[in-house]
Amino acid sequence: MTAPLSAWPEGDPGLDEDPRVARTRQHVLDTARALLVEGGPTALTHTALASRARVSRQTLYRYWPTPEHLVADMVRRRVALPAEPGSGVADVLGSYVRSLAAAFADPAVHGAYALLMAAAVADEAMAGVLHEVKESRRAALNDQLAPWGVAVSTEEFAMVVGPVIYLVFVAHRPVGEDVVQMVVRDAVTRMGA
Repeated sequence: MTAPLSAWPEGDPGLDEDPRVARTRQHVLDTARALLVEGGPTALTHTALASRARVSRQTLYRYWPTPEHLVADMVRRRVALPAEPGSGVADVLGSYVRSLAAAFADPAVHGAYALLMAAAVADEAMAGVLHEVKESRRAALNDQLAPWGVAVSTEEFAMVVGPVIYLVFVAHRPVGEDVVQMVVRDAVTRMGA
């Protein structure tokens, strides 16, 4: 199986000065991931999270007014993993698509993105989070493609990740190697690489 593009960080990335606050925040995020794995996006409520994490709902509301804000924090904190070196544009794109599919196969990642995408329909802040994450992931892919003088535009990136998102979130099907090869072939043709 291909390694995912990113991973949940070990410990807090240093957003809070007080180590107790940082530990509590990290504990809540870890507990939220467990709830997403066990019950999907609908299981992530402030009531369930407060009970499971053994913190007050007031503490949760102080940092995350809604479950969507908590998920946005989770997604933002996901750190990029080093990419496997590729031997060409098609190799890099194939590795990227496989890694994206592997990331979405993680129930916590799947649930977090499902909740975030649903919230983004009516909430500009959540739409902004998705845009921020998309741009950081596109930049990471472009860094991997830089040795070949290739960069994907926003539209080209949509054509690379779109089939994966459709299969995972709409069709509820796994992303097979046939899809990976189709996406890579189409992308390489469009980019003239």
